[in-house]
Amino acid sequence: MRQLLIPLLCALGLAACDVTLSRDELDGELLLLHGEGRDGRVLMLSPATDSLVEVNRADKTVRRLPVGVNPRELSRAPGSDVLYTLEPEDGTLSRVALDGTVVTTELGGPFNRLFWAPDGTRAIAVFDPTLGNVDIGVLGSLNPNAIALLSDEGGGVNVTPYTLTFPPLDVVFDPAGTKALISTSARLHVLDLETLEERAVPFTQQAGVERRPSIVTPSADGARALVAVQGQADLFVVSLEPVLIENVIAMPQVPTALAFSADGQTAVIASGSGVVSFLDLATFEADALTLSHGVN
Repeated sequence: MRQLLIPLLCALGLAACDVTLSRDELDGELLLLHGEGRDGRVLMLSPATDSLVEVNRADKTVRRLPVGVNPRELSRAPGSDVLYTLEPEDGTLSRVALDGTVVTTELGGPFNRLFWAPDGTRAIAVFDPTLGNVDIGVLGSLNPNAIALLSDEGGGVNVTPYTLTFPPLDVVFDPAGTKALISTSARLHVLDLETLEERAVPFTQQAGVERRPSIVTPSADGARALVAVQGQADLFVVSLEPVLIENVIAMPQVPTALAFSADGQTAVIASGSGVVSFLDLATFEADALTLSHGVN
């Protein structure tokens, strides 16, 4: 839920509205971004007031929950009612409990995006310049390779700073949430979140041209990952223990979607066409199924 305006409260029956305002006529304090619902309430970012606006439909009340300065991202952990805001200009994260209690924690960097592990107790904060929600000019020094490893066991957020060799572009976790598979502009970094041991898999073409991973899909048991690389019609089968490229399979087209079968023994590859490939991960032999429509 993005770019919501306070006149939406009219539709909720929480305010009387007989005037239609254009976006340009709205005061900055009335601009709300990023909505999340919990416990019969809707909470929305209010960057101009450094807060979350909480709307309670049941008793028709509105209250502000102060967070850090100029919050730019609202996130919810999987399976949890706890919300988190990122305040990149101050390098902070605010944890908003179900009862409205807010605890703000220093992250050590202007992070504006969170990636959550499946169990909702771990996350990685990164700086993503493509979001366009941070004025880099006001940040001063910026380490684009820095990330923050977060853990929340229910009592608060623990932060571990970490630095990669390239700026992070995407993060995927193994199903157990113990490994982070971090895509950068040149390689896939496999980071053990228990030991902080890191292994990197480079993807280099002829003449030393490095390519970024475009799709990373871990298996249900966390033993392998299927990786597609930008601009290459190849499927990389990557072992995660130990970390190495197990095989490279030439595909007829650049993969656009990857999946494992339920038993983890077969890779399913789509390329946006009507052909879906099935790769036996024991023999690395492939079969193709032609459909009457494209699959991506």
